[in-house]
Amino acid sequence: MNKLLLFTACLLWLVSPTIAQSPTPERRLAILADFSDRDQFAVENRLFLALQELENSGRLSGVELDMSPLVINTGQSDGVTLLSAWGLTESDLPVLALVTSNQENSVPGLLWYWQVEDIPAALNALEAELGLPATASLPTIRAADFTPRNGPLMAGNSLRITLQGTPGSSATAKVGGAQETPLFELESGLYRGEYQVKPEDHTDAPVTVTLTSDSGASVSRYLGQIVLQGFRAPELHSIRQISSGEWMVTGTAPPQSLVNVEAVMTQTFIFKFKSVNTFTGRADSSGQFQLKAFIEENVAGSEGTFTATATLGETSETSVKKMVFQGLRNRPGIPPTQDPYITPWSLAGQWYHGNRPTYIRVNGPDSVVIRNEFGQETVLTLTRFNRLESQGFNTLRGRVEGNTIRWNNGTRWERSRFR
Repeated sequence: MNKLLLFTACLLWLVSPTIAQSPTPERRLAILADFSDRDQFAVENRLFLALQELENSGRLSGVELDMSPLVINTGQSDGVTLLSAWGLTESDLPVLALVTSNQENSVPGLLWYWQVEDIPAALNALEAELGLPATASLPTIRAADFTPRNGPLMAGNSLRITLQGTPGSSATAKVGGAQETPLFELESGLYRGEYQVKPEDHTDAPVTVTLTSDSGASVSRYLGQIVLQGFRAPELHSIRQISSGEWMVTGTAPPQSLVNVEAVMTQTFIFKFKSVNTFTGRADSSGQFQLKAFIEENVAGSEGTFTATATLGETSETSVKKMVFQGLRNRPGIPPTQDPYITPWSLAGQWYHGNRPTYIRVNGPDSVVIRNEFGQETVLTLTRFNRLESQGFNTLRGRVEGNTIRWNNGTRWERSRFR
């Protein structure tokens, strides 16, 4: 009996080191995202980098955590299977999880998970789960967006960014690789700012906002992508006659840029000769331009070479295009009156009601469109050699007297401002 007890004791002594050295399951981090979803893939990349920074800071030392995160593509079949095993769905993605490995089961066990809406909040939740003291209380981004959403945006365009969050914080936005753009707190918790597209911006730019509290804790949110086209050469659309001898070049260029168009025409009558005409002006805030010039020669139907240059600051771009001078579809119809010079074309152009600008443009061989200082427009017909009249219930009439139009409502328009 004593021999049996001694044998048993020896056996336990031999086995006990093996039992003590048996491996225990190690906790690991896992990142789950659908890589076919561009937004989720971007979150996964930024989360992985944030975890690397957290490990490098030394805050994870001593928490018994294997720092080699599992990165799982839930867009594939094995990722779908893992989601199902953990009782998660696609609506829970992307996810930061704490798992334990098990050699007997290829599916890691789920210990904890956090649905990732922004990176700092997810890291803060992980620190709390691991028993680490929070670095600082995080500010909150409740909503954020940018307009316009549709690109491309050219040099001179502005991207307007809005953020709602914790009041009294510091807010910034980053567009692509550009420097941070400040967002100013216009009222409690409402931050706004603008990023103006630069000539060198040629990229598909991610837009990210960051809110930083007085304690230095910050939270960021990715808002989406916008295509920045930067500065590009002007594009010419047409050259057409708008009145006797007056021609208009239309096209697009970077918003607010100076535009110069040089038109060179070669014509042959008895002799061959070349003429050069220049159109200058500025593109508007949407990038559209309409440049006018007076050409004395009869160039309708002629082809010209147009060299267009757009300049914004110290940046210039040039394009060359051949276009045909499109004459008036309907030549000015001169009514059989005693004053052959009063036609829709002779009335077209800038007028003034007092010191406020108004405008008249040609609508047809015997009609015009007038626009008052408030932007309201009305079609009028040239009924007699110096009379304009509208149709409808409230008839508006005007009498043309040289550089003055007297209206039946008691007002008058002049070709020049009052001095």
